[in-house]
Amino acid sequence: MESYHQLRAAIATAYGKKQLSGKGDREIEISNQCGRLIANAIIHYNSAILSKLKQKYETEGDERALSMLKKISPIAWQHIHFQGHFIFTDDKIINLDEIIGKVLLRRLRKSKVTKNRPEISEVCG
Repeated sequence: MESYHQLRAAIATAYGKKQLSGKGDREIEISNQCGRLIANAIIHYNSAILSKLKQKYETEGDERALSMLKKISPIAWQHIHFQGHFIFTDDKIINLDEIIGKVLLRRLRKSKVTKNRPEISEVCG
């Protein structure tokens, strides 16, 4: 539960804001629901990726990767870029199978933030 609250805080503080935006109760509620929607979209997307990776590594019989995969939370957001302006006008559907084919699971260097947890990195050709 704490990780979810940290994710919500990261979303709320995007662009340097430290609290919900809005002048009235209705605007604040809309802002809160938008933050919840973004958090749920991140968790859904991460869960779909982790599920596909699990299938891939089970098929390959890669026990080491499966062991590392168990340590990755679907609430992680370090790979999400919260800054910038995004326009989604393309009707092209994201092909997770294509993305998963390019994923490399690697162990991070020890640090205070990661505590030696694995991360998912996309291999750039």
